[in-house]
Amino acid sequence: MHADRADVRIGAPEGAAVRNLHHHLCVSLLLFGRCIVHPLIMSQSSTKAASAHEDGPIEVKDDSKWTEGDFSLISSDGWRLKIWSYHLISASSVLRDAHNCATPGSSMEITFTDTELETREVLDLFLRFATEPDAPNGKSNLPAYINLVSFLRKYDCPRVLGTLSLSLKRELLEGSWPLVDTFVLGSILDCPELCAAAIDRHAELNHLDTSSEFDVSHIPAPVLDHLPREHIVALSEAIPVREYSCPNCTHMDHETLDDAPETFRASLRRLERERKVAEEKKRPNNDEQTDEAPHSRKQKTN
Repeated sequence: MHADRADVRIGAPEGAAVRNLHHHLCVSLLLFGRCIVHPLIMSQSSTKAASAHEDGPIEVKDDSKWTEGDFSLISSDGWRLKIWSYHLISASSVLRDAHNCATPGSSMEITFTDTELETREVLDLFLRFATEPDAPNGKSNLPAYINLVSFLRKYDCPRVLGTLSLSLKRELLEGSWPLVDTFVLGSILDCPELCAAAIDRHAELNHLDTSSEFDVSHIPAPVLDHLPREHIVALSEAIPVREYSCPNCTHMDHETLDDAPETFRASLRRLERERKVAEEKKRPNNDEQTDEAPHSRKQKTN
């Protein structure tokens, strides 16, 4: 065992496992110096990763961009990304605890195993938003950004999530991304105003006859599973699918699209009210419970 090196292997903690991960990291690092931490709860994708590594260790290669720092992140697909620890300390409470528990002066290395959320591509995006908040987004890669959001939530990175939201708002003005991608990420981030802003931008571009296709039918089916149902319904009401609303039209009229952002917001408010009413109906009536309690005790006495 090497006391000067902490090699922490992190699976894919979810729910209660996230809350326990800080404790697991500290205890393991303090006791062993070199350790492998296996959280008790692993996600399905993490299990796939564990199976993938059963054939033998993956050869780790150095990333060509992230080459300097005292903290190494080993991606699930075998890439080493180096970063200065102060960036991670400010970005993630989970990774901050891992760093704080390491022996002073030792090198720190974390090996990730989730083949979906912890790849080189996702870690690169994470480090980019953690260190270069004003950098351009570059080419849209919706699956990678969806995985990035899940990664940031899993490892408790609220500041980076905020940076991502601001970057997406800036992207609306620069216009290099499909608007439907911005809508999807706004929905996953639970930011309905970003979704409405994407719809509003679509309406503005429609006046210039430069708008791209944008309705529910243009969201890939696997992606729909990640979106709140209310956002999907509200979008379909704000921008009806052309095939059903006007199959022979080349585009929606400008006035209809001008109202689309407010229609989306109004639909969300209505759906939220309906959800609350449905939840209230599911709750047991307190008065009925109070009336039934004496009757229940009387039956037990008899």
